[in-house]
Formats: sequence, structure tokens, C-alpha cells
Amino acid sequence: MAMAVIVSRKAMEVGDWIDVLDIIHRTTPNNTSLNGILSTSYNAVRPLLKYCFLYCAWFLEEYKIKKTMLVRLWVAEGFVEAQRGKFEEAAEDCMKELLDRNLIQVHVVVRQLALSIAEKEKFEQVLTYESSTFADKTLHLSIHESNINGVLPNHKLKTRTLLNFGEDILPFTLQTRISKLNFVRDNVSHTSQSDLSRLSSLIVLDFDGVQIERLPKQIRKLIHLRYLGLRNTGILKLPKYLKYLPRLETLDVRGSNLESFPKEISVLQHLTHLLVSRRRNSTEQAINEVPKLYKKLNHDEYMQLNIHVEGWKSLQTLKRATVEGTVVKELSKLIKLKKLCVQVVSEGDGMQIMESIKNMSDLETLSLVDKNSQISLQSMTCPPTGLGQLSVDAVLGELPSWLYSHRHLKTLYLGSSALDVDLLVALQSLPNLARLTLSKAYSGKRMGVGGLNGLEN
Repeated sequence: MAMAVIVSRKAMEVGDWIDVLDIIHRTTPNNTSLNGILSTSYNAVRPLLKYCFLYCAWFLEEYKIKKTMLVRLWVAEGFVEAQRGKFEEAAEDCMKELLDRNLIQVHVVVRQLALSIAEKEKFEQVLTYESSTFADKTLHLSIHESNINGVLPNHKLKTRTLLNFGEDILPFTLQTRISKLNFVRDNVSHTSQSDLSRLSSLIVLDFDGVQIERLPKQIRKLIHLRYLGLRNTGILKLPKYLKYLPRLETLDVRGSNLESFPKEISVLQHLTHLLVSRRRNSTEQAINEVPKLYKKLNHDEYMQLNIHVEGWKSLQTLKRATVEGTVVKELSKLIKLKKLCVQVVSEGDGMQIMESIKNMSDLETLSLVDKNSQISLQSMTCPPTGLGQLSVDAVLGELPSWLYSHRHLKTLYLGSSALDVDLLVALQSLPNLARLTLSKAYSGKRMGVGGLNGLEN
């Protein structure tokens, strides 16, 4: 398959066909030959696409790489070239090409190939218990179960990327205030100086799973930072110093213990993805168990968005935020939004958010939760044409007429809707609907009557 893609993507001359035949003749069903074919596939791609491929080697073998995360990382690293600023779309095209070439798949040989090339080209360094010595000229660093007593060199480094996988405490003193919770190891000394001051070239910093309460003041030195991952950290407070990160594009604080945002981050004009959620259970007992269980916890509590958002003109993703009042109105200014997942809590905001959504012509994913009042989808007379996923957890007076024939809708969730219309019959005309989930959405006793086989509710 990999060889077929190679020959389909280039004009083949006699010499090229001879090379292909030579590889095929030398191929036997062992890892060495497979590695050779994949190497040929790798050598045939353009330089930036090679970087995208090598990036995948950082992730643990059992780690489930999410497409959206990988796309955002590639964009932040500058591995993607795009016309008219459509970097996300260009990154997805890169992923499709790598998939076509079999360079992204669940296969140990593919990962080993990426690791061997990355090591040879000094593209990255992976820290483990077996290899915990920091290379002075490392540009990209990922941490897999490393020695927690490791130290960085005393001078400023050119490291662009730091990704953490599986460590609840980092091997370097990257936080100025070590958490006093019970799960912190006794042999980690407290420090007032952060190694972040020597990593001022960082573009990507991902603390995923590291148990910290606060970020150090030295975060303000990372003026090149585009991606800040604080997922599953349980962080209590974000510093106002984030306003000094003018290039920040992605801020991921899912699985936090945040109560609010500092108002200063309203000035981040390049913010593209804001992903928030609070831990469902933030009791001391639950927090103490985080190092063992944090990857399995459900972090689905919505978090209050208490700051002005109208300045975030580049925002494309806003997920798991509670909005009300002025913020709901300001959403109408975010015309580049593609993914919106919010909860409204005040009466009247359900209608206002429909007005705001009218301006979001690029919207692809919409999730609305309103437990206190009724949302009228009917008032959104002209929905975004590209809307592919719709989730509504609220009482609905009726289904909007546009919903019966929306040609791009692929995924639909209706919860607590209490509708009396037979939904299976009403929605059967949706041309591309692939997934339908209903939870307390229908007040009748039978569904599918009159056109489909009757189903008990």
C-alpha cells in the first residue's frame, strides 16, 4: 500500500520503476523489509511533512493520539504551510497524506522508524529512566518516566518543545511552588527558582498530568509560546502573566480546579483554541488519587467564563465554558468559531445565544446545555451551512424546520428535550445523519410508528 501511494503521487520514469522493482524483489515478510518500504515512503515526502511524521514518535506506544491535538501541535510548531491563513485545514491535509502513505498507523515498526530517524537527525530527545541525561542542543524534548532529580544546564537553551507523558512531577524544577498535597514525593525539594527562565525559546509547553497548583512567574518569559497544555494538572489559578504571551494560540486547562480566569488574558488576540473544564470531584480524597487515576477521570464540569471575549477575533474553539450576560452577547463577535460547546445558566440567555450563533458562518460543531430555561432552535432560522455535529441538552419547544433536511448534519444528540414528536420518523429524512443519540428527548411511549418498525421508548 505504501509503495502504491508513492508511485501514484509522482511522474515515474524508467529509473524510478527500476528502483521500485528492486525494493519489491528484496521484500520479504520481516520487519527489515517493511522498514525499507516505509523509509522509501518517508524519503518521498516534502521536508515539513517529514517533521509532522517524526513528531508522532514522541507519543507512547499505548498513547491514543487525538487528531485535533496533533493538528494544533503541528500548527504551533510551524510545520504547516497554508494559504489565506487556513492552517488547520492544511494540517488535516498533511495527516491525510501521512495516512495514505501508511506513515501514521498502529504499528511498532512505524514508530521505531520515526524514533530512529529522529535520533539520527537530532530532531528530538525522549527522556526515560534508561536515558535521562539532557542533551545540551535538544530542540524538542518529551518526558516518559524520567528521573525526577534531573537538572537542566545552567545556561539558556534553544529547546522549542517540551511534552510530558505520564509524569505527575517533572524531572526539572519547572514550578516555583511545589504542591503540598499528599501525593507529592518526599524527596522533591522546594525551590524558589524555575528552570523556565532558561527555556525562553519554548513554542510548545505541555504539562499534561503534572500536579501543580500554580504556574511560576517565569512563564512571562516565554514570549514565543503558542501552545500551553495544562490538562489534568488540577491547577488552582492561572497567573495574570499570561497576558505577556502575545503569540499564544492554544490554552488547554481541561481537568483543572480553576474557579475563574484572570481578566488580563482578554488581550490575547491570537488565541485560537480555549479548552476548559473542571474536575467533577475535586475533594481532597479525589485529588490525592490523581497520579494513579487522572487519565481515567471524567473532567466534564463546565467552567465559568467570567471575562470579556470580544477581543478573541481568532478564536476557533471554545469548549466546556459556562457563559452568561455580557459574555453571551460578545460571542457574536467571534465569527471564526468552528467549535462551540457552552452552558447557559441565566433565563433569557438561551435566546440571546441563538442571535450570537447567526454570525458564526464557519461553525461545524455546536453543543448547548441549558438546565434552567428553554432553548428555541427555531429562532436560528438560518443555521451555519457546515454544521456537522449538534448537541442540545435542554427543553425544546419544538424542532426547527431546518433540522429535518440539514444536509451536512452527521451527529445529533438531544437530551432532556421532552418533545412529543416521533423523532425517528421526523429525522429519518436527514441525508447524512450517521449517529443519533436520544436521552429523555421524547415524551411518547413508542417511536418509529408510521414509517419505521415501532420501538419501545
